[in-house]
Amino acid sequence: MDVKITLPLLPLRDIVVFPSMVIPLFVGRDKSISALNEVMKKDKKIILVTQKNSEIDDPKKTDIFMYGCEGNILQLLKLPDGTVKVLVEGIKRVKILDFKDNDKFITCEYTYYSDVIVKDEDLFPLAATALRRLEKLTSINKKVSSETINTIKQLKDPSQIADNIASHITATISEKQLIFETADVKKRLNAIIKIMESETSIIGVEKRIRGRANTLRLALSNQLPEGSFASKEMYETMELCVSCKACQRECPMSVDMAKMKSEFLSHYYKKFSMRIKDRITSEMPRLIWLLKIIAPIFNKIKNFPLISSIVEKFGFAVERNMPEVQNQNTLREIYNDQTFSEKKVILFADTFNVNFENQNLIYSIKVLNKFGYQAIIPSFGKDKLDRPLCCGRTYISYGQLDKASKELNRFNDYIINNNYFNLPVVGIEPSCLLTFNDEYQKLKNVNNREKIKNKFYLLEEFILEQIKNDNKVKTNKFDQNVLIHGHCHQKSQDRMKGLTNLLSELKINNKMIDSSCCGMAGSFGYDSKNYEVSKKMANLSLIPAINNSDEADFIIANGTSCRHQISDLSHKKGKHVSELLFKIFETVN
Repeated sequence: MDVKITLPLLPLRDIVVFPSMVIPLFVGRDKSISALNEVMKKDKKIILVTQKNSEIDDPKKTDIFMYGCEGNILQLLKLPDGTVKVLVEGIKRVKILDFKDNDKFITCEYTYYSDVIVKDEDLFPLAATALRRLEKLTSINKKVSSETINTIKQLKDPSQIADNIASHITATISEKQLIFETADVKKRLNAIIKIMESETSIIGVEKRIRGRANTLRLALSNQLPEGSFASKEMYETMELCVSCKACQRECPMSVDMAKMKSEFLSHYYKKFSMRIKDRITSEMPRLIWLLKIIAPIFNKIKNFPLISSIVEKFGFAVERNMPEVQNQNTLREIYNDQTFSEKKVILFADTFNVNFENQNLIYSIKVLNKFGYQAIIPSFGKDKLDRPLCCGRTYISYGQLDKASKELNRFNDYIINNNYFNLPVVGIEPSCLLTFNDEYQKLKNVNNREKIKNKFYLLEEFILEQIKNDNKVKTNKFDQNVLIHGHCHQKSQDRMKGLTNLLSELKINNKMIDSSCCGMAGSFGYDSKNYEVSKKMANLSLIPAINNSDEADFIIANGTSCRHQISDLSHKKGKHVSELLFKIFETVN
């Protein structure tokens, strides 16, 4: 029978302490300082456990992981500002059995959590492989000193080798915690090797991206030979840019590769013809009628041997299903059944949701109605539009900038002709709505831009503003944890806060998945040449995080392509936030 032990607990932010790891910690929370003072009176042992969300100041049982490390306080120094600097050493893995907050500090009841090694299993070759991977990675990123590597090489225990390497590699907190909780030493070593291989690969990609940006700068500044800009070679340079816009926010020089790629393609396609797949995708707003005919047929025959080779030659990945156009009757019925209200919003029904997932627009209408607003969907009324408005996103992605400007002029004309200058514009597809904060402001030939003073909101931002302004609606109880995959364009414009703040305001436990681009990136993942790259991008962190989540967790992915990628590669479905809000606000009041 396992011995149960009780010790004070020190919750940690943004770090996982492994056995044998010695690290300084700066402690400022009153309960944590009290816990340290308590253990200094005794044997200096304390339980070190990582928080799931580093922003929570007073963590409860559900806010920490249930596996941690018994630690030993080597040194404690009280600083003039009232905080404490403490040097701790990890000793043994523990499993938390109970968590008690006595107001002064937190204590926990725990048992030791031992390594699992299959009898007669020789783990030293695997440990040696992990060390070689660490040396290779260090030769590239220079983050681990040669002295540290030499120290790890002197270790004789594969478990200790694994833990020492894990404590030094670059990985997300969830990844490190998963490694920490893996009792099977062979599986732990394999997980560490996989992360190091991924990081090595990512560094290589980052170098190629910098190379692309430099090549493009040279071309734009006329430092390359004549004709080099709109060339096949330049196309290959730009091909793997997924237009995620991360560089716009994270690059020290704020290089906007997505904009550069659009500019390049606008020149390239004047010289070279566009592939069938790219032409259909870029013209999607106008070719919905064609997709409505061919998508069901395509999905039925694409895997026939002869057909599949033809499909791939045209640029479509046969591993994907083409989205099928939905019937809009139910959407139009619900739209027309709205109660008249003086308070109105323009619900921007983007090409993707209105045609392929229009239930998200139904949810949005219902939620907006609950807050007293009547939704106006352009082309659904008597506005003489022959088709829905479009932000021009698909055209922008393929360098068809003149056509994108025409789509944005349709929007401007709609606002002006209907005198809708004061109406909020609410969108549900981030890549579309956020176009108005980005490309809309910069594209040439967009007329009357200065007349458009409307505010542009994502649905969650608008609902949060309503609640903050005391326009409150009763809510249903919602007990599920919510995991959020952030859309790249939202991250690039720092627009994830609206969603996380709304969920926190509604007292819903939520957590951002620590992930990069999902890999679908609009139509990037539908391309036969990009399918494997797309999968690898998703499997870096997003898909493992979803597959390892609790079965009851609600997965939010506001991007259409993000939801398709999650559906294709994981055993769960991503949902739009409108569905969550519908569950919370509908059937009450």
